[in-house]
Amino acid sequence: MLGIGGEATVYSFPHDDSLAAKVYLKPTDDHARKLAIMCANPPVEDAPNGDGSPLAWPVDTLHSADRKKRVIGYLMPKMSDMAPIINVYSPQARLQERPQFTYQHLIRTGQNLARAVGAVHTTSYVIGDLNNTNVFVSGDAQVTLIDTDSFQVSDPDSGEIYRCPVFTPDFTPPEMQGEADTLVDRTIEQDLFGLGVLIFLLLNAGGHPFAGSFQEEGDAPPITDRIKDGHYPYSVQKQVPYKPATVALPFDILAPGLRDLFAQCFEKGHDNPETRPTARDWQEALAVAEQSLVTCDTNQQHSYGDHLSACPWCERKVLLGGRDPFPSLEAVDTGEHIQPMQVHQTLPTDWNPEWHGVQQVREYRAGGRGLTPDSKFWVAMTWFLWLGIPAWIGIALVSPGVVALAFLIYGMMSFMVPWGLFSSVGLRATVRFEAGSRWMAASAAGALVGIVLITLISVLYAF
Repeated sequence: MLGIGGEATVYSFPHDDSLAAKVYLKPTDDHARKLAIMCANPPVEDAPNGDGSPLAWPVDTLHSADRKKRVIGYLMPKMSDMAPIINVYSPQARLQERPQFTYQHLIRTGQNLARAVGAVHTTSYVIGDLNNTNVFVSGDAQVTLIDTDSFQVSDPDSGEIYRCPVFTPDFTPPEMQGEADTLVDRTIEQDLFGLGVLIFLLLNAGGHPFAGSFQEEGDAPPITDRIKDGHYPYSVQKQVPYKPATVALPFDILAPGLRDLFAQCFEKGHDNPETRPTARDWQEALAVAEQSLVTCDTNQQHSYGDHLSACPWCERKVLLGGRDPFPSLEAVDTGEHIQPMQVHQTLPTDWNPEWHGVQQVREYRAGGRGLTPDSKFWVAMTWFLWLGIPAWIGIALVSPGVVALAFLIYGMMSFMVPWGLFSSVGLRATVRFEAGSRWMAASAAGALVGIVLITLISVLYAF
């Protein structure tokens, strides 16, 4: 057995070592019809040199051994020496799984990924759920797309569409956010968003294109909301409430042509999906970027664009405390590249930096203005205001002179509510309706009801 998932199990095929067999746990008639179309109409592969196929495409169907001969799965090209793409774009995983990979390998991986996606689109298929779990990479940067049986397939004879039944939120385009959980027709333009995300991950140390430092108060929205709103932190066309994360790679490491394509994909493509770069656009831009690479004099594994004046990976190594994102072959041979980093104590243990006190004062001021929602003051005020209403009404009916006093007290109390409400944390917490904020809201209601009733009593006495 090579692998198992929620819908199928993959086995080695004993009759041909170059093939693998995928067997469904619950085969259906739709599986049979869809596989028949795929086997009869394979994409035209524009494969790079070397062994392997860019697509784990069905080449034949598997049938049950009983008399019904039901379709229970299919045969596909078998992958060898392949790893999930996350093991390539994640710096930590890459040091373990592909330590010999250079920046040039990452660019080449992006080219081969775009080539595979282009082969699918050329034959009018749609991937539907292009993400980091269905892309595998070899030691020489070749790419294979798996789970091809989940692609959206159209019957060339009847026009019937077999839709993609799955989606991955962080790779889903803005026009599909909130709707991808429904079975709808997918488009090539939606695939191109996922392709842009994957290439961004490859070239930016695994950082998502919509990850960034939130510049407003409160909790940062999830990635899916940022995608939907088009809040691309590297935007040059509009103001967004994010900046690139402090740990992100400097964006100018990318070749200018690639930066332009990312803007085209995530900015222009937000409102106009048709303007997203095609797979061919990415292939050509990545090829130009690869041709512009130069090699570092210090480390032959460091390659970078000739638009830069110095090696960014040497600078990155210093920034990371000696951890080299692309270690030398000597370091790989000795295992130095995966050794734990030594942190040296260079300051006395009782040292207190000058900025530490300033930081504490600022934090205190930020959270200390006004009355916070969890203050016990609001609990006491709530009880006082609500229990006081019937008491004040009863006294006022007997002694009209106390109406003015009650009005004064409730007026003063009602002034306390907006003071707390518009404090630095009061308003935000009240809007979120946290537990402590309920007492503040109850106080506001009590003050309002009290003022209204006291005013009515005053009017009655006036008549």
